[in-house]
Amino acid sequence: MPKTPNEIQKGPFVKESLSKLVNGDKIQVLTLSGDAKMMVFRHIEDEKVVGEHYGKNGNEIKSNQKIEIPLGEIDKLYVKGVSPGPSIALGLVSVLGLIFGIYAIAVSSGDGYW
Repeated sequence: MPKTPNEIQKGPFVKESLSKLVNGDKIQVLTLSGDAKMMVFRHIEDEKVVGEHYGKNGNEIKSNQKIEIPLGEIDKLYVKGVSPGPSIALGLVSVLGLIFGIYAIAVSSGDGYW
Protein backbone atom coordinates (compact mmCIF):
# COMPACT_ATOMS: atom_id res chain seq x y z
CA MET A 1 0.00 0.00 0.00
CA PRO A 2 1.44 3.41 -0.80
CA LYS A 3 2.62 5.39 2.19
CA THR A 4 0.78 8.41 0.80
CA PRO A 5 -3.01 8.47 0.18
CA ASN A 6 -4.43 8.49 -3.35
CA GLU A 7 -5.72 12.08 -2.93
CA ILE A 8 -2.35 13.42 -4.00
CA GLN A 9 -2.66 11.60 -7.34
CA LYS A 10 -5.85 13.30 -8.50
CA GLY A 11 -6.21 16.65 -10.22
CA PRO A 12 -3.63 19.32 -10.97
CA PHE A 13 -0.54 19.78 -8.82
CA VAL A 14 -1.16 21.62 -5.56
CA LYS A 15 1.93 22.68 -3.64
CA GLU A 16 0.24 21.95 -0.29
CA SER A 17 -0.16 18.28 -1.27
CA LEU A 18 3.59 17.79 -0.81
CA SER A 19 3.04 17.72 2.95
CA LYS A 20 1.46 14.28 2.47
CA LEU A 21 4.62 12.79 0.95
CA VAL A 22 6.75 10.53 3.11
CA ASN A 23 10.48 9.85 2.76
CA GLY A 24 10.74 6.76 0.53
CA ASP A 25 7.57 7.31 -1.55
CA LYS A 26 8.11 6.47 -5.20
CA ILE A 27 6.82 9.37 -7.26
CA GLN A 28 6.58 10.42 -10.87
CA VAL A 29 6.93 14.14 -11.51
CA LEU A 30 5.72 15.65 -14.78
CA THR A 31 7.27 19.04 -15.45
CA LEU A 32 5.79 21.98 -17.35
CA SER A 33 8.33 21.31 -20.12
CA GLY A 34 6.93 17.78 -20.59
CA ASP A 35 9.70 15.80 -18.88
CA ALA A 36 8.78 12.86 -16.66
CA LYS A 37 11.05 12.01 -13.74
CA MET A 38 10.73 8.83 -11.69
CA MET A 39 12.18 9.30 -8.24
CA VAL A 40 12.23 8.18 -4.64
CA PHE A 41 11.10 11.18 -2.60
CA ARG A 42 13.47 12.30 0.18
CA HIS A 43 12.48 15.83 1.24
CA ILE A 44 11.66 19.41 0.24
CA GLU A 45 14.59 21.81 0.32
CA ASP A 46 14.80 25.42 -0.89
CA GLU A 47 11.48 25.19 -2.79
CA LYS A 48 12.66 22.00 -4.57
CA VAL A 49 11.53 18.39 -4.45
CA VAL A 50 14.66 16.35 -3.70
CA GLY A 51 15.00 12.64 -4.34
CA GLU A 52 16.88 9.90 -6.11
CA HIS A 53 16.22 8.68 -9.62
CA TYR A 54 14.92 5.15 -10.11
CA GLY A 55 13.78 3.17 -13.13
CA LYS A 56 14.67 3.62 -16.76
CA ASN A 57 15.90 6.83 -18.29
CA GLY A 58 15.73 6.11 -22.00
CA ASN A 59 17.56 2.81 -22.49
CA GLU A 60 19.78 3.29 -19.47
CA ILE A 61 18.86 2.32 -15.93
CA LYS A 62 20.05 4.86 -13.41
CA SER A 63 19.67 4.65 -9.68
CA ASN A 64 20.70 6.71 -6.67
CA GLN A 65 21.24 9.75 -8.90
CA LYS A 66 20.15 12.85 -6.98
CA ILE A 67 17.35 14.86 -8.57
CA GLU A 68 16.13 18.31 -7.56
CA ILE A 69 13.01 19.72 -9.22
CA PRO A 70 11.92 23.30 -8.47
CA LEU A 71 8.30 23.44 -7.29
CA GLY A 72 7.49 26.07 -9.93
CA GLU A 73 8.37 23.59 -12.71
CA ILE A 74 6.02 20.80 -11.53
CA ASP A 75 2.89 20.24 -13.61
CA LYS A 76 1.68 16.98 -12.00
CA LEU A 77 2.91 14.61 -9.34
CA TYR A 78 1.86 10.96 -8.99
CA VAL A 79 2.62 8.59 -6.13
CA LYS A 80 3.41 5.04 -7.20
CA GLY A 81 2.04 2.39 -4.90
CA VAL A 82 1.34 -1.29 -4.67
CA SER A 83 -2.30 -2.30 -4.66
CA PRO A 84 -3.00 -4.50 -1.62
CA GLY A 85 -5.51 -6.78 -3.41
CA PRO A 86 -3.16 -8.28 -6.00
CA SER A 87 -0.32 -8.43 -3.46
CA ILE A 88 -2.40 -10.48 -1.02
CA ALA A 89 -3.66 -12.75 -3.82
CA LEU A 90 -0.12 -13.36 -5.07
CA GLY A 91 1.06 -14.23 -1.56
CA LEU A 92 -1.85 -16.63 -1.03
CA VAL A 93 -1.28 -18.38 -4.36
CA SER A 94 2.43 -18.74 -3.54
CA VAL A 95 1.73 -20.32 -0.14
CA LEU A 96 -0.87 -22.70 -1.59
CA GLY A 97 1.54 -23.67 -4.37
CA LEU A 98 4.26 -24.41 -1.83
CA ILE A 99 1.91 -26.57 0.27
CA PHE A 100 0.72 -28.46 -2.82
CA GLY A 101 4.33 -28.99 -3.94
CA ILE A 102 5.35 -30.44 -0.58
CA TYR A 103 2.27 -32.69 -0.57
CA ALA A 104 2.98 -33.92 -4.12
CA ILE A 105 6.58 -34.76 -3.23
CA ALA A 106 5.53 -36.59 -0.06
CA VAL A 107 2.89 -38.66 -1.90
CA SER A 108 5.17 -39.52 -4.81
CA SER A 109 8.08 -40.57 -2.59
CA GLY A 110 5.94 -43.32 -1.00
CA ASP A 111 7.74 -43.11 2.34
CA GLY A 112 4.48 -43.47 4.22
CA TYR A 113 4.34 -39.93 5.52
CA TRP A 114 0.80 -39.50 4.15
